[in-house]
Amino acid sequence: MMPTVPKYAAILVAVLALLSPPVAAVASVGQPSGTVEARFADADLVCVCKVTRSIQAGGTISPNDNLGQTEYLILAKVTKSYKGLPPAEEIQIDFRDRNAMEGDPLAVGIAYTLFLRKVSESRYQLLPVGGAAMKTLEAQLSMGRGQGPDGLQQEAIYSLAHSGDLADQMESLDLLSQYKSLSPSAVAALDQVSSGNLGDAALLSTAVLFSGSGEPSKYRSRLLAMLPAYEAGTNTSSGLMSDKLSEIPSIVASDSNAEDLGNLETLADSRLSAIRVAAMIAIRGQGSPEAVPFLVGKLDSSDPQVAYEAVITLAEVTHQDAEMAPGMGPFLKNRLKYTELWKAWFQSQRR
Repeated sequence: MMPTVPKYAAILVAVLALLSPPVAAVASVGQPSGTVEARFADADLVCVCKVTRSIQAGGTISPNDNLGQTEYLILAKVTKSYKGLPPAEEIQIDFRDRNAMEGDPLAVGIAYTLFLRKVSESRYQLLPVGGAAMKTLEAQLSMGRGQGPDGLQQEAIYSLAHSGDLADQMESLDLLSQYKSLSPSAVAALDQVSSGNLGDAALLSTAVLFSGSGEPSKYRSRLLAMLPAYEAGTNTSSGLMSDKLSEIPSIVASDSNAEDLGNLETLADSRLSAIRVAAMIAIRGQGSPEAVPFLVGKLDSSDPQVAYEAVITLAEVTHQDAEMAPGMGPFLKNRLKYTELWKAWFQSQRR
């Protein structure tokens, strides 16, 4: 009997290697249990605040004379509210147990969309998960596109459409990626960006549509078709290495359609290990006998995870016994043995 090998074990390791720590107080893509809708339910006040002052309230000194944990008091002017009414135009936001070496938690002069819990009169703290959603553009400060999650979603779409700055667009897309579901107008706007000039914004728009449009199959296929050309024009030290795009490998690895096989085979030669392994896992999920010649060709891959996925997928597709389907440990210890076993089997099938 063939051993059961977890399909997503390899991709988990590869994806974790891509992740970089999120910027303090700004939510990153795919934060668990931190959807915008859930945060609205948990918050006492959701508002746009422009930071006017940052005060380091206290701190401790570590044994090596470095500043340790400290507290900050942020003063911010409320310019609009999506939920709740602030007791005054200016509120105070407490940050506790913060590493002083990281500096101010929110930058003076910058406007943020904040999800806050009330501590006392005029004093608040960020929600523990995703309290600060995004930096907010100056052009948005006087806008009024509605209350609640829908109003905030419409403003993020407005920012995406009207900002020519990539960093601002990525902030808007970051926020939209945290919605459980997108409105029809949001889907239409994101689809336009997704279909436009290939780059970070188009790629992330497609990933957001995969998660929130209700049509994951459509946008997964589009993403798989976009990635080879995207990689060809992207320096791998940026682009997909960004934490905002770190969900791309998991989308590649998710269940795909038979017509995606060609794109997946191309992505198995990606310059990024996480994408290569994700593509192999997706091919394994299809279980298509048509992939057998391709899989045999991957036995000699320089990436041992790709080669291992090729072995396991061959065993599953061809229903071979346990001798042909080792665990990762035995495979890595005697890779040549299993490579030669499968090559010999393939040659025997061609006679």
